[in-house]
Amino acid sequence: MERGKVPMEKENKSERNETERQAIIAAYLFAEQGLTQSEIAEHLEISQSEVSRRLRLAEGRWLSRPRFVKKELSESENRDLEASYYRAIDDLRKCVVRLCPGGQAPAVSVFHSGLPRADASGLIKPAEYAKAQTLFGRLAALQFRRIFSTHHYRHVGVAWGSLIGRLTKGLDPLSEIPRDEDAIFFPISGEPMKASEEHESATSLAMHFQKWLGSRKLAVPELRGVISCINDKFVSACIDDRLDAQGSRSRDFEQVIKAIKCDLLGFVEAYRRIFLGQAHPLMGKEQPAEPLISSMDALITGVGTASKHNRDPWLDVRIQAMQSDPVLTQEDFEAYMYGDIAGVYLLKPNLPALIRERLMSKSTGATSTASRTMKDSGSPGQRAAPAIIEKLNRVNEIWTGIQHNQIKRCAERARADQDEAIRERKRGRLRARRSIGVIVVAIGRHKAEVLAAALAAGLINYLIIDQDLAEGLMAASESLAGDRSKRP
Repeated sequence: MERGKVPMEKENKSERNETERQAIIAAYLFAEQGLTQSEIAEHLEISQSEVSRRLRLAEGRWLSRPRFVKKELSESENRDLEASYYRAIDDLRKCVVRLCPGGQAPAVSVFHSGLPRADASGLIKPAEYAKAQTLFGRLAALQFRRIFSTHHYRHVGVAWGSLIGRLTKGLDPLSEIPRDEDAIFFPISGEPMKASEEHESATSLAMHFQKWLGSRKLAVPELRGVISCINDKFVSACIDDRLDAQGSRSRDFEQVIKAIKCDLLGFVEAYRRIFLGQAHPLMGKEQPAEPLISSMDALITGVGTASKHNRDPWLDVRIQAMQSDPVLTQEDFEAYMYGDIAGVYLLKPNLPALIRERLMSKSTGATSTASRTMKDSGSPGQRAAPAIIEKLNRVNEIWTGIQHNQIKRCAERARADQDEAIRERKRGRLRARRSIGVIVVAIGRHKAEVLAAALAAGLINYLIIDQDLAEGLMAASESLAGDRSKRP
């Protein structure tokens, strides 16, 4: 045999393995999700006639007509199915481990979305993006059902977003799993006044999950009409008017924000139940209880960029709320923040240097408020930077929804639960199903930077993304490692 030539038997065996692998995937997508042969062909990157042949092969082994009885896949078949969605899954998982603190990496799944490349301006047509979200949602729903069928969940927070909406629609054709009759899903934020149907609210999505997975006896606490953030001009006015217990004016921004949330939003029963867990002083003798957010054992969310191309109304309303001096613009959000997870913005490191550099470049052009401050100081950005940093930190404080520490606590609780389950197995004991933690679903490489930052902050337990974002994440991990080295 010639050196370097593959033996005919091995070559044929490899082809048979690939054909069987494709048959498993085609059968699973056809039976579980009702995908058409053309959709399966697009996913597997083979012709429609080849899909037909794969389904005929599967029919004799895993499925039976006319009502396609599903076969429970073995552990190895599940791994094959998972690997088939993204061939570089092992490299991606190594990348994720490097990003996460202490190697506390989430479980990672990658699914096909068919998302096209962005054009020269960095944009993807809305219709094409929606089509990619729909396909991804139908595929990711399989993994989503697997997570909820093998874990414990009782109090589940739900963020907003069109991709999560597509995921809920992907759950509809699937067979039901045993639901937890004590489980309640709840929104983790209010709503912008101008939200469209395209951007499904956290309340509407929580209601869909409750119908599919939650208790039939419990109603979702609704935050419809509850503001998603508090205008910083209003907070400043309250600081000027508010007196503390000693009769002097309170200048503590954080304390005033907390008081506003309790006094203003505390009138809304659902908000009290989710975030405050306390009786409102003007609402009678209601018994205080632990807020749902404190005992949250799962969170379903996406991540968002601060890019000017982001059409998310939750971002728009946040920018509009930061108009007191120094004003924060869309460009400021993009320059100083990676983006958000569940509405919590992640700031970039070494902000003083970033701000000084940006103000110096702006000073050569039109005179903005920030550049005038820089010039008057006599030292580029020295006096402007602290005020801007303080304002950036307020971006999350004015948010009336979930906070960073609450996301972190949910993720850490799930990791501790997992560690305990491993210890129990080593002792030969069976343990109740563990909690889920934070599930992030996202598509598109434009979200790679914010996703890498969320991983580095230890905020994710389950990561469900598409191939485009997987490739972008591996590239972004290198730049984020450079950012870490710049931390003071």
